[in-house]
Amino acid sequence: MGTSRQQQLVRNYLADTPESVETFWANLIQKPTANMIARSPILLRMALWVWQETGELPGGLAELYSEFFDGWIHREISKDLSAGATAIWREDETREALAVLAYSMRCDGVVACSKAEATERLDVVVGEKSKAFIDRVAQGLLLETARDGMTIRFRHETIQEFLVAVFLTSHAEHELLQAGHQLDDRRWSMPIVFAFELFEQPPEHFVQTAWQIAPLLVCAAIRDDERLSLLPEPKGRHFAPQNDLWVRGLIRCMRGESVTDTTRSLAYLGRTPSPDRYFQKHPLPEELTSALEGTAFWYALSSHDSGRVRVERLQHLLIDRRNLWLELLPHAVVGQSDWLVHLTDAQKLLVGELKDGNRAKVITSASVVELCYMARNGIITDEEFRENWKRALNVENTEPLELEILALLASKKVSASQFNGLQRSKIKDISYNKDLSPRIIHVLVKDNIIKAAKIREDRQRIRDLVARVSPINAKRLIKGKVLRREDFSEQQIRALLDRIETEKDIGFILDAGLVKSRQDIPKSIRDHVHGHGNSPDEKPRRAIGPVARSEKSGSASNTEELISELYLSDEQSQLKRLQRAAHDPKNFEPGSGFQRVLADNVAASVDWPKPERETLIDLAEAFFQKHASKKRQKEYRDLIRSARQDLENECPQQPTEV
Repeated sequence: MGTSRQQQLVRNYLADTPESVETFWANLIQKPTANMIARSPILLRMALWVWQETGELPGGLAELYSEFFDGWIHREISKDLSAGATAIWREDETREALAVLAYSMRCDGVVACSKAEATERLDVVVGEKSKAFIDRVAQGLLLETARDGMTIRFRHETIQEFLVAVFLTSHAEHELLQAGHQLDDRRWSMPIVFAFELFEQPPEHFVQTAWQIAPLLVCAAIRDDERLSLLPEPKGRHFAPQNDLWVRGLIRCMRGESVTDTTRSLAYLGRTPSPDRYFQKHPLPEELTSALEGTAFWYALSSHDSGRVRVERLQHLLIDRRNLWLELLPHAVVGQSDWLVHLTDAQKLLVGELKDGNRAKVITSASVVELCYMARNGIITDEEFRENWKRALNVENTEPLELEILALLASKKVSASQFNGLQRSKIKDISYNKDLSPRIIHVLVKDNIIKAAKIREDRQRIRDLVARVSPINAKRLIKGKVLRREDFSEQQIRALLDRIETEKDIGFILDAGLVKSRQDIPKSIRDHVHGHGNSPDEKPRRAIGPVARSEKSGSASNTEELISELYLSDEQSQLKRLQRAAHDPKNFEPGSGFQRVLADNVAASVDWPKPERETLIDLAEAFFQKHASKKRQKEYRDLIRSARQDLENECPQQPTEV
């Protein structure tokens, strides 16, 4: 919604009273959420309603929704009562039902569903009133009905996200974040952020669960600096070691901790993303890029004072012209476009936002790290890189020269022989670092900066190299006499073969003499390379967070079961599980063991409430009649007969006379 429409909407809502209009805008523009609210007709109407009702505007979107939502529920119920109708649900029941609907739809990844599906989703909360409830609320500002009259959806995605957060905060003792195998940031980022906003003090259980799933979002959303500093640094979230470092570096930065060691480790690994943002050999972790490019991360940081301090730290880190963290800058300006005014012309060229200016002059002002980034990503030509890198390095010929030299070596466009004496001396110091990437070691050995024999004197370094080389670097280092075939155990050979991705990798392994022939490479790996197995996209990858389940039983396998466990008694939950199992064909065979499970449950149900016990007995009787073997039929008939007799003999307890 453009500025003129925003102003017209406010004038119409406030009856075109200049003083009220001016006062409203003066209050709105002070809020960090001003742009988000003003651009959305629904959010702007909500803000106007809250402003008129309370005379104030909340600072955050979740707070705004909360104020409006409570008022909306109260108003809708009052309407029914004023019209002489009986309110068929309570305020707390309405809040819970809408939150369950939003959460269940979010879990299933849908933005719309049929009224029948919505009714089924709410059955566990409002029971037989669920259909009437859906028909009623689908007429309001929160839910809308499609033209076909059968489909409903939330009017704005953030309404659904807010209600998901309401559900999470209402049941914070349960691990309700349904991330699947990997966290879908687009589905869960804003609900997590809203939940932190709604909590006065987020409970430890919720913080720990969210931290396991989305530590970057927690860093942005949590408002207690001391509590943030105590959360354990996440490790082992990604296969690629550099990806763990990228994530940990940003977390350390937001915490106000030193990033120096992380920066050096990344520089020595030399695995920078290339050749461009979308087809990279060593891509940045998706959880990092999606956070930086997403609204939720920056909204969370802007919504509280501690977050705004963290933004300043990130800006200082990412805009540092001599720092490899500028790899993240193109992603950050997607989500934080306000940073563009602080960028140099060279950085604007780097992120694709240079509108004016002499390109050649801009390139001559670029730093070494900026030039390396632009060359790898095709922003400048190899010739432009060659014409400028020495000038940039000599300008920056002060500490930390180490990082610039490592960036140049990692670029694959500069050989060690092109450096001057002082710089070559620094390279020799670099060569002794045990974290140095195998590819750069190969370059330094080839350029006689360090001798292969010298490296082989350090047996631990040889073992470390064997453990982390790729097929191409195994070939290079064996040809350069840094490594030998006998350095590899059979287990390490197999681990190296598992890293094969292409036909070229097979050639590298054969050229290195690590296997005698192609037939020594497992057929599954060869099939994978030739496209007969899974595609590279289907290779198993480590989840970046756990599959969170309800703490109550730890067995929830879908959204319906997860929600049911919050509202049903233990007996009702067990009955639902047995009902599902009874309809599973794999349990029809006598050898499946399910018949015995069902019989044991009937025998153990003597203390169950009568309605649930009757349902269980009916379920078992029907199942045994259809699927039990002749050998077991009599045993199961006797069991059912005995259970029914117990039910008939039960007498309702009489109240005790006083």
